[in-house]
Amino acid sequence: MNFSKVYNFKSPIHYVVFSDKFLAAVDNDTNIIFYDKQSDKLALKQSFQDPVPHPHVKSTSSNISGNLLCLYLQKAKASVLLFYKPEEKKFVLAKKLEWNTSRVECVAFDEQNKLFATGAEDGKVHIYSSKNGKLYESLPKKSDYIASLAFNKNGNLLAYTSYDKSLCVYDIHRNKMLYKGSARQTSVIMKNIFLNNANKIVLASRDGKVVLYDFFKKIIIKNILVCSSWATSLFVSEKDDFLVVADKSGQIYLCDLADEAGKSFIIYKSAYAVLDIKMFNEAVYFVFENGEVKALDLKKEYDDFKIAYENKDFALCYKMMEENKFLFFSDIRKKIDDSFSDILREAIKKISRNEENEAKKMLAPFASDERFNPKIQRNLKLAKKIFEFTDSVEKDDFVKAYRLAASDEVYKEFPAYLELEKKFITIFDNASDLLVKNPPEVIKAKKLLNIFMAIPQKRNLINNLFAQPIIYKKLQFLYEKKEYKALEELVEKHAIAKDSPFYKEFLDFKSNLEFFLELHMDMQEFDEALECALMIEKYFPDIYKKTKTQIDKLKITISFIQSVQNNSFFVAIGYVSRNEFLIELPEYKKLDKFLDKKFDLATDFARKLDFEEMNKILSVFVKNKNLKDRAIYIYKLFYIEQIQKNMGKFKNNEWEIVFKNYTDCFGVDDEIEQLAKNSNVESVLVQFKKERYEEFSTECIKSFVFEKQ
Repeated sequence: MNFSKVYNFKSPIHYVVFSDKFLAAVDNDTNIIFYDKQSDKLALKQSFQDPVPHPHVKSTSSNISGNLLCLYLQKAKASVLLFYKPEEKKFVLAKKLEWNTSRVECVAFDEQNKLFATGAEDGKVHIYSSKNGKLYESLPKKSDYIASLAFNKNGNLLAYTSYDKSLCVYDIHRNKMLYKGSARQTSVIMKNIFLNNANKIVLASRDGKVVLYDFFKKIIIKNILVCSSWATSLFVSEKDDFLVVADKSGQIYLCDLADEAGKSFIIYKSAYAVLDIKMFNEAVYFVFENGEVKALDLKKEYDDFKIAYENKDFALCYKMMEENKFLFFSDIRKKIDDSFSDILREAIKKISRNEENEAKKMLAPFASDERFNPKIQRNLKLAKKIFEFTDSVEKDDFVKAYRLAASDEVYKEFPAYLELEKKFITIFDNASDLLVKNPPEVIKAKKLLNIFMAIPQKRNLINNLFAQPIIYKKLQFLYEKKEYKALEELVEKHAIAKDSPFYKEFLDFKSNLEFFLELHMDMQEFDEALECALMIEKYFPDIYKKTKTQIDKLKITISFIQSVQNNSFFVAIGYVSRNEFLIELPEYKKLDKFLDKKFDLATDFARKLDFEEMNKILSVFVKNKNLKDRAIYIYKLFYIEQIQKNMGKFKNNEWEIVFKNYTDCFGVDDEIEQLAKNSNVESVLVQFKKERYEEFSTECIKSFVFEKQ
């Protein structure tokens, strides 16, 4: 990387700010030094120890008007905001920052110079106004020192990290913490910087790891690189396409954020650590620990790059890219690659037409360059293969063409390979027509295909063709005998069998089986549906997997119908209890009539107070969820009949037993309330109204015995 300018402040410096006319830096002796860009000299050096004794500068920034804005930190844990006015050559005390009661570890200014934030060793983060030093907001305290601070481009988000290995992202405008966690880092995050896409942030840890993190999704998008020591500065481009990282050892890395693989280059090695990286007027400035500020004028580099491209000096273009990796992110880079590819493509076409000398003349400017030569040689070899293969196809030298195609898969990518296959298919189809229309014409067909018999990859196909009449007859036999498994095995063994009309008819039949199964079931044509189902089960396991539910439903339906037809009504009731869809069948009406007779008979026994006969009938029905309510109604009828018969004989305490038995089984309903009213014992019933019992128990019915008749 060739720096366009080096500014030497001749002493170790901490922070640098920029304007069109000057660079300003703060050195270790708390002096402010101006470097005049026009005269290329140190223009002014001024101490700013007053008005605060023994200060320690922590951060600087430059506002829009050109006044230098400094944050002044005192050793006695006091913080002061200062403005320096270059024209008047004096400092103005803005305000003492009384909220900072502990030593400040890091400071960050937003790009608009409206706010700045401080992070202290007591874990506190304060946000101040850059205009007057007034406290804007205090953020939740961390358990350890604050390690780094960074605003996003719009100045509405602040990311800060702590020595407890955590990351926090705070929305200043909405007063809301967007993220709080470890960011999956096992070491302290020493630096962070937002991408212009605000939900993504670059994190640099003390162990040298640099990652791209999405704090909305809470995932590491990319592991960018591992530095030789921890990062001292980060810089990201406006398009989010590249990242510059400088570490403590003095190495500067350029990282490709747009590339999925995440390529990284070491673009410079220095004996001194890089304290800061900033961009001003399309120049990138690197601030070194020894007092040097080195600038890289990207605009000039890009302009020179563009001139080399327009002059079609591609070797120079690639040389410039090698010397300055920033040029990899120029829009011209892709145009250069495309131009070289176009020239190479034209050269390949010439070689494929046996014009090798002309092709070499076109590629001569690139051939001596080690960046181009491997690609050129590789493609020239490929071009020779194209010519050899195309020539054999044009001359109908099928044996040579297919031999070449078998030796390397690359031949199958050539357009000539499609032409070769078309020629073979035409000859093959002509021979096939002879055999299909007139099987005795085997000799003519063999003459047509004889040349391909020497080609291994075509030999089996040709042998299958001559076996076609026999295969077709066997297919017809298997289809008519419904030997479908054997039929499919034959087709798998002989590809040519797929052209048989019987196989096509079989495919139509197979594809319609599922449709006809569903149709017959909808039409309640169960015998026809069963025939389809049995065929699917026996021959087509792939269809059976999809239709198993339908087939099971069909079998249940048929079993239910048979049980009704055989007057096995109790078996039929069991089917209905487990499958409600059977209620829609006509056979259910016959079952319903049987049930009506049974329930009528049970009702007669209930009125005669014959519990045993009644229970014999109902005990079966009460277990069925569809018939349970009817059975319970008859049990209730029995109980009421029994109460009415004995109601004149009950005393109050006996009424309590009656109500208790009734409500345990049926709850408090209109019938029992009416009986209580008729017997003038409503007060006895009141205490049972608080509880209602929904579940019916046959055991409860069996306990309906009255000691006093």
